[in-house]
Amino acid sequence: QLRLDVEKELEMQISMRQEMELAMKMLEKDVCEKQDALVSLRQQLDDLRALKHELAFKLQSSDLGVKQKSELNSRLEEKTNQMAATIKQLEQSSCGSHPDCARLSEAASLLSWTTGSSNRTLETRSTVCSWKSRSSPGSGTSLS
Repeated sequence: QLRLDVEKELEMQISMRQEMELAMKMLEKDVCEKQDALVSLRQQLDDLRALKHELAFKLQSSDLGVKQKSELNSRLEEKTNQMAATIKQLEQSSCGSHPDCARLSEAASLLSWTTGSSNRTLETRSTVCSWKSRSSPGSGTSLS
């Protein structure tokens, strides 16, 4: 009886030892998988940090480009306004001396209204002014 009890106890201990070894192997495997996952996540984190820095640099460069273009646009708009004012002054100063000036100025305004282009208006008004100077009373040419 005692021998049977001892054999049973031995079998039970052997079985428990096998279960513990199996559990240890499973735990070791789980630890290895988690370590691999951790390494992978660290690599992804490093990649994301590098991407973040790259995007921040691109954003900063883009903001600088937008600022420069905005400043250039403002300067060009200011020059356009100055040119328009100069043209208007020239028109006003030369319109009183030529009888066809009012008609030409009205035609230029109508043309600029139909095209909707300020550049076209400036070109037209410039052309009108050059026509006026060529067709002044002493030049011998006529606009008709």
